[in-house]
Amino acid sequence: MGGLRAGEIWQATLGALRQDFGTLTAVAAPFVLLVSVTLALFGPAPPTSADALTLDVVLLWLVLPTFAGAIAQLAIARLVAQPGAAPRAALAAAVAVWPAYIAASLLAGLATGLGFVALILPGVYLFARLFPLLPVALEGKGPVATLRRTWELTRGHGGQLMLFVVLALLFVLGASVLAGGVGSALGAVFTLVGLKPVGLFAKALADGIVATLVAMANAAAATVIYTRLS
Repeated sequence: MGGLRAGEIWQATLGALRQDFGTLTAVAAPFVLLVSVTLALFGPAPPTSADALTLDVVLLWLVLPTFAGAIAQLAIARLVAQPGAAPRAALAAAVAVWPAYIAASLLAGLATGLGFVALILPGVYLFARLFPLLPVALEGKGPVATLRRTWELTRGHGGQLMLFVVLALLFVLGASVLAGGVGSALGAVFTLVGLKPVGLFAKALADGIVATLVAMANAAAATVIYTRLS
C-alpha cells in the first residue's frame, strides 16, 4: 500500500494527470468546459443572492453542471484506476453507475451540510472521509452501500485526508481567483478596443478551463486515495 500523506496524495494526483492528460481532458471537456462556457455566454445571470435562486437558475447553474460533471469525473476515475482503458468504455461505466453515484452524493452532501451547519470542523471531517466516493461508486453498489464502503475505506485516515482537503480547497480558491482576475482583465482589454463579445468569451473560457482542471484533479485525487486504501 502506498503512503497516504497529504503531500504524497498531491504528487500521485499530478502524476496520474500527467500520465494521459490529453485523454483525460478530452473526456472532461464536453461535460465540464463546454457546459461552463455555454452557461456563461448564453445562460441567465448566475445567482448572487437567495432571491435570485429561481427554479430555472438552480437547474441551469447548479443541477446541470453537477450532473454533467459527474459523468466526466466518474469516467476519469475509471481511466486513472485502469490506465490504458478505452475512453468509450470508461464513459459507459460512468453512465452505468451515474444514478447510484448521484443518489450517494446527495446523501453525502446532506450529511456534510449538516456537519458544516453544526460546526465547520465536523463538516470538513465528513467531506474528507467521503472524498473517495467517486471511484467507490464504480464498484457498482447501491447508494447506501457506496457510502458505507467509502466510510470503511477511509477509517483511520481522517486526519491526513482532512489536511489534504483543506490544502486542495485553498489551492482551488487561489486558482479560481487568479483565473477570474485574468478573465476580467482580458474582458476589459477587449471591451476597450471594441471587441466586447471576444472579451466575454475569454472570461468564460478562463473560468471553464479552471472548472475543468478542478474536476479532473478531484477525480484523480479521489482515485489515488481509493487505490492506496483498497
